[in-house]
Amino acid sequence: MKNILIAIFLASVIALGTSACSPSGGGDMTQSSIKYEKIDISDAPSALQETIEQVKKEKGYIYYTENDSGYIYVAAGEKPTGGYAVEVLDVIDNKNDKITVTVRFTEPGKDDMVTQVITYPYALIRINASGKAVEVTDESNNKLSQLNR
Repeated sequence: MKNILIAIFLASVIALGTSACSPSGGGDMTQSSIKYEKIDISDAPSALQETIEQVKKEKGYIYYTENDSGYIYVAAGEKPTGGYAVEVLDVIDNKNDKITVTVRFTEPGKDDMVTQVITYPYALIRINASGKAVEVTDESNNKLSQLNR
């Protein structure tokens, strides 16, 4: 009985080790993470700052390029209180024609104490411009609208 349990255990370890070494997604290595820097709106180019001011009440994103930098602004839109946030989770180069940015929108809990002021939650990042299109999705893979078309 002891030998059977040992044999089953070893077979399980070998099976797990083999599957852990094989590439996920069928070996598709067509994606890679892109390094990005979170910045404040005051550090963005003035043309982008002006565009943000015009659309900050809307939910969506702006992709703006200047020189060798790409700026991706993601907005939650106008909110009635504090406690809302936008967080960039990942920036992926799909190695084809686009860059995908995944974001998380959070809101205050029912019993959270929040400031009673209208807010405009956003995330703004800078990447090396690549000339590729940008697509922004939330955690549930819902696509956001581009605000500066």
